[in-house]
Amino acid sequence: MTEYIGSNAFIRLTGDVQPQQTQLQDITRPSVSGSAWRRLGTRGNEFELEGVVDVANASAANSLITAYKSTVGTIVSVQIRGNTYANYLVLDSTITERRQAANAVGGENGGTWIVRSRWKLRYAGTPA
Repeated sequence: MTEYIGSNAFIRLTGDVQPQQTQLQDITRPSVSGSAWRRLGTRGNEFELEGVVDVANASAANSLITAYKSTVGTIVSVQIRGNTYANYLVLDSTITERRQAANAVGGENGGTWIVRSRWKLRYAGTPA
């Protein structure tokens, strides 16, 4: 099953998508019994996904650098493990490995090069 970050397809994405959640601040005073917390609002935490995709050749692997970097600062949908998550901001994308595959079998593009990448994202929608 193909997985996606925006329009970028992957053989596999690993990691967990983090939805929005209530943020808290500890406001406990020193030397006072008990604990106190302030509710700051609902927002998403930063998280990482790692992707793997195959491409036809070294040139195509190199072109993914530009393609992936062009998504930084955009709002995308993430499709992972059969679920679609909307309204995620791409904070960063980095290619962590480009190498020629020893034996090309299957894959997304039937390619002979494997590209691994790391993505930093954060939920950017409005609270439900």
